[in-house]
Amino acid sequence: VDFLNSQATIPHVNVIPFGSEGPGPSDEYRTRVDGEFMKLGRRGVSMIVAAGDTGTGCHVCWYYEPNFPATSPWVTAVGSTRFKYPSLGEEIATTSFSSGGGMAWKFPQPDYQTQLATHYFSESQKDGSLPDAHFYNRNGRGVPDVSIIGVGYQIVVGDNIKTAEGTGLSAVSFGALISLLNEARLNADKKPLGFLNPFLYYAAKGYPETFFDVTEGNNQYGCCGWTGFGAR
Repeated sequence: VDFLNSQATIPHVNVIPFGSEGPGPSDEYRTRVDGEFMKLGRRGVSMIVAAGDTGTGCHVCWYYEPNFPATSPWVTAVGSTRFKYPSLGEEIATTSFSSGGGMAWKFPQPDYQTQLATHYFSESQKDGSLPDAHFYNRNGRGVPDVSIIGVGYQIVVGDNIKTAEGTGLSAVSFGALISLLNEARLNADKKPLGFLNPFLYYAAKGYPETFFDVTEGNNQYGCCGWTGFGAR
């Protein structure tokens, strides 16, 4: 991100298909990188980050630890779904791996997320599906922001075609979608979308048909409880 910010011209969309699950890196490092992400957003760059393939994350079997840098409030975190039926129709939470998601410990919940997060916790509390409170920071930045199909990709490795899956592939696919939208905007003499999250949450609230809710599955991982966060 230092390199990107040092350039006079930056690609409108950048994807980070990996992250770090666990208590590291240091708070100082996270704060520095988050600041660089903020600068990129101010410059009209969309930073898209994979939410990780380790569900809620799990540290010492006592608290969740979602992936960084997906937890930065200045990036768009992308999780994975799969088709409920072969290759079409309704999407549900992945089952071959646990798509990353949860609430950050280091970064507070941004304003653009508050309404939907409050609704999620309220509804989950009614049916008793929330994990025990010690596992997560209810007031933290929530991830992912969006999810997209993350299984069944065909990739070429050397001379071979292999099937692949993961939130890294979901993030790349979502980045390609945003690039196409930017192309349409630039051809219409409009600015690129830039930092996406305020727009995404505004669209989800004002134009709910823009998205669909994934309501089946969860992202349980490791020895931290039995359910993780349920889809709703």
